Parts: sequence; C-alpha cells; structure tokens
Amino acid sequence: MTEFISPQPIAADLHKKLLSVETATLATILRKKGINNAVIEGLCTTQPGKKICGVARTLRYIPAREDLQGGGGPYNIQKQLIDQVGEGEILVIEARGNIQAGTLGDMMALRMKVHGAQGVITDGCIRDMEEITSIGLPVFSAGVHPAQPPRMHIPWDADLTISCGNTAVQPGDYIMADQNGIIVLAPSMAEEVVEEAIAHEKKEEFIVMQLQAGHPIKGLIPMDEQMKAAFEQFIKQG
Repeated sequence: MTEFISPQPIAADLHKKLLSVETATLATILRKKGINNAVIEGLCTTQPGKKICGVARTLRYIPAREDLQGGGGPYNIQKQLIDQVGEGEILVIEARGNIQAGTLGDMMALRMKVHGAQGVITDGCIRDMEEITSIGLPVFSAGVHPAQPPRMHIPWDADLTISCGNTAVQPGDYIMADQNGIIVLAPSMAEEVVEEAIAHEKKEEFIVMQLQAGHPIKGLIPMDEQMKAAFEQFIKQG
C-alpha cells in the first residue's frame, strides 16, 4: 500500500486569520510579492457563500488507457488517499482540465466529510451534484458529468506536486477557497502574507467609508498626503 504523508495542520490562530480575509486580498498581497500564479482557475463551488481553509492533499489522474487500472487495483490510490484525508485537509485533484468524465462522487465526498475534511478541489468534473451538495462538503469543480473516472481518468499517484486549474499545488500547501476564487499559499509565507492582508483590508475599509461619504476617487485611490493622514488617524482610533 502507498505510503502517505502526514502534513502539519494550520495553527488555530493562523487558521482564524486566513478565514478572516478575502481570497482577492490574498491574491493582491501575493502579487505584490512577485507571485502571480497562485490561483486555481475556472472552478465553481457546490456551497456558495462558504469559505474553506485547509492543508492540501494531492491526487493525480492520468489519461485512461484500457490496459491500466491505476495503483492498487480495486482499492486504488484514490480510495486509499480518501481513507487518509482527515481533519482540516482539502483534497486537490489534477484532472488535466478534462470535463468528459467525473472525478469524484457522493460516496467519496461523504467519506471525507465524516472524516473531517474541509473540502475537495478538482479541475475536472464531479458526479452526483445533488447528493454532494446535500452532504455539505464544499466541492470546487469545472462542472458535472455522470460518467465514472475510468472513462477518461485513472487515479495514478498521490501526495506529490500536481497541476490544478493552471497552477502548481504541493502537498502541505495552504488552500483558501470561496465562491470568488481559490488561493494556494506556501506555509512558509502564510504568517507574513495574512498580516499584510489584514492591514490591506483595513485600508480598504477606510476607503469604502470615504466613498460612502461622497469622496471622489481622486486623492483616495491612491491616497494623497491629506488622505494618508486621515487614514493614520482612523487607525489610531481603532
């Protein structure tokens, strides 16, 4: 049987901070740091309005070939990994953007939900949309297809660096996902990025207040010296 990794969970305080900021803000901060390709693109969620934050576990599909069954036979690498995905983790599946078959159905989703997983992200399709939605496990996918994985996909290996939605995902990466987007964040950068994101959103809160009060864009975005001083006073007042 395959040896799986045991990724470190996200510290509780950091997890709370990551959930408090928008995925768009995280993308902005990462771009400022020169990381422009940290977004998993083109997917929609079964649970609009719900944000998830967790540690990535990864699964790679290869194109189906009739003489290949995938590692593990009937108890293949997908089933083995899903039995391992646990509390605070998010399963990320590389399906090559192929939408001609499902990559995951309701029974696999239910297993992960019961085991405490945060969600699933696949750049392929899912099956059993109604049932998966009712289970309540957030699943982000490129669409829905009734066919099972052997039609186009073979689960091949797990817990390795994969490609999903045009970006790289490594096991142990932090994933933040909501209906606005999906961000991949290296654990080594998480503390710095989230603190800057919190500060950025405080500035945005101030800008929104000024716009609501009738202030024009000029002098506000970006801030001129007068508005910077007003913002500093806003920060001091808490």
